[in-house]
Amino acid sequence: MHIDERHLYIQFEYHQPHRFTVCMAESVLSRDFDKAQERRKIARSFGWNVFATFCCWSAYASIFNLQSSLNVEDGLGTNTLAIGYLVSTIASLFMSPVLLKKIGAKACLISSDCSMFLFILANLYPRYYTLLPACILMLLLQCTGFPAMSVLNVLYANLYSTLSDKSKDYWTIRFSGYFFTGFQCCQVFGNMLSYSVLYGFDQSALESNQSLLNCTISGNSSCVSNEDRYQHCGINDCQNENVIENTIQQYKPASQIPLYVLLGSVLLLEIMGVIIHAIVVPNDETFKRKTKYYQQEMMPLNADQSKVLQSDDSDGRTNPTIRSLVLFTAKGAYHHIMQLQLLLLVPVTFYNGIAMSFVFAEITRSYVSCVVGVQWVGVCMAFFGAFDSLFSWFVGKLGRKIGRIGLFMMTLCLECGNYIFCLLWFPSSSILFSIISIFCLFGVTDGILQTIVNVTHIDLFPENKEIVSVVWNMIVNLGFSTGMMLSRMMCVWQRIFLNLGIIITGTGFLVIADVRHRKRKSEGADD
Repeated sequence: MHIDERHLYIQFEYHQPHRFTVCMAESVLSRDFDKAQERRKIARSFGWNVFATFCCWSAYASIFNLQSSLNVEDGLGTNTLAIGYLVSTIASLFMSPVLLKKIGAKACLISSDCSMFLFILANLYPRYYTLLPACILMLLLQCTGFPAMSVLNVLYANLYSTLSDKSKDYWTIRFSGYFFTGFQCCQVFGNMLSYSVLYGFDQSALESNQSLLNCTISGNSSCVSNEDRYQHCGINDCQNENVIENTIQQYKPASQIPLYVLLGSVLLLEIMGVIIHAIVVPNDETFKRKTKYYQQEMMPLNADQSKVLQSDDSDGRTNPTIRSLVLFTAKGAYHHIMQLQLLLLVPVTFYNGIAMSFVFAEITRSYVSCVVGVQWVGVCMAFFGAFDSLFSWFVGKLGRKIGRIGLFMMTLCLECGNYIFCLLWFPSSSILFSIISIFCLFGVTDGILQTIVNVTHIDLFPENKEIVSVVWNMIVNLGFSTGMMLSRMMCVWQRIFLNLGIIITGTGFLVIADVRHRKRKSEGADD
């Protein structure tokens, strides 16, 4: 009698939570079928994770980008974000490693989602005593939410790699690429949602803006009063309270109904994202258990291998205490910050944050709301997000060919052109086209700058990527917080010249850092 060894195997189970498979011969056909099915389950779970993140951050983006306009009185929106980012900048140094270690990536992600829900809810009645606590809590928990996203991408990739013939690194890059593509799209969808609601529901603003555009195009002398309003927009916006009070209809919908409809819509979107994350995404222990199970199923076991799989995976290591984690992170960050190479990167990294604050505060308020109304902020920021995503991909695809210094020099030239355009800009017959062009141009430079600054930090300090990421995020947040504070203290034209000074200085220091890095690598190669 002939026995086909490809299909002969024996299985038995204990009542313990471990399952053992004793194989006389590996069933190739059935294993391949099982692997394909399990890979689909992992991919499906990952897809739901991306969709849930897309929902949560689309809702958040649609409200966050309106803060400098909807809460323009007394600088409530910009001041709240400035204080929140300042607090989170300090706390991020300690909270991220502690919470990720103690409660896990899934819990950190859901906590961040819930905090965004509270922030959106606070905008129903925006006062300092409602908006500020919600903003601080949200930004504190986002400090762990961002690292949790990356951790989950790695966990999904590691799990998937056990059922594949490709490496963990390969799947980490693939999963991260898929995730951040979906994540970047939230900027487009969220802003288009706010545009469609505010523009579609606010018919009075629509009629007002149409007459304003007709007035601008025709140049009728009877429209002088409308044109006078432009003298406090663009570079001449200095946040004068009397001017804001007289033109408040440009920053807020004439009726509260569109705003309530928008807030209700994004709150439902946020709730849906939280529920999906809570139900679908596995926790850290589940990932470990499934990884061990897949490893067990993918190989025949002997007695020694069984013992290894049954043994505790702690390898004798004890869980670090909160105090030890905080001290370790603080010491690592201190030694990292004290390096000359890092100090040379501080100006351009700081500029990355201050440039983002300029777009989210000044450009949305002074070049959109002040001129054509708050309802156009969404569509303009959608263009910004689209070009930001496109050129982030561009850096990843062609960055190595152009080189770090080449990319920075290109960004410097483009950014200087952006600011010169803002200085010379004045509403004309092509008013909407020119405003959208500003957002597209800043989207290009932000997409290149964010990506290359992050990569530069990791490339110049490869020995401790965790501390490098924490310090990089801290400096960017500090720049964003500073920019939001300056939004109430300086005119737009003053901000432009300040930003130009910082990016020119930062690029100069970056070139020095790159030369030092190349020299060190060449000396190491010679040794």
